[in-house]
Amino acid sequence: MRIERRAFLSALPIAFLPFAPARGATQAGPVICRIALAESRIWVAVKIGKAEPRLFILDTGASLNMINPDYAETLKLKHIIRTSSKGLGGVAEARRVKALDVSVGGGVRLEQVYFDTIKINYGRDALGALAADAMTSMDSDLDVERQEWRIWPEGRKDWTGFTEVES
Repeated sequence: MRIERRAFLSALPIAFLPFAPARGATQAGPVICRIALAESRIWVAVKIGKAEPRLFILDTGASLNMINPDYAETLKLKHIIRTSSKGLGGVAEARRVKALDVSVGGGVRLEQVYFDTIKINYGRDALGALAADAMTSMDSDLDVERQEWRIWPEGRKDWTGFTEVES
């Protein structure tokens, strides 16, 4: 199944609201980011600065955020340092860049996010990937049935329906 960027983004009207909180989110409640499932991947709209929202992958196996080098150049993201990254595709040389005013899924606004500029092969529509720590830095639920990623900035208070697993 192929995901069309325009169709996905048009189905997410909240992604176009400038850094608006998600509908129904309260101080103690979750922030809701819209996601889509296609091609065995989790897709999310990411807006960097004043650019239009673009499709990124939520990559739960990645240890760093990645962005297409050409897209980073188009956005004129600030170069921080040269680095190399090792993944399934081998070792890749990269530049670490800093993005300011990043909105994820129309629900979360981040002042700055660091990305490594790496040519990724997630499909022609993906311009980057968010790493696993995007999901683990705060309590979050990935609800694939509702196509929501719920983030609990104040921590999840009610764990009814969950089973604690020793870690």
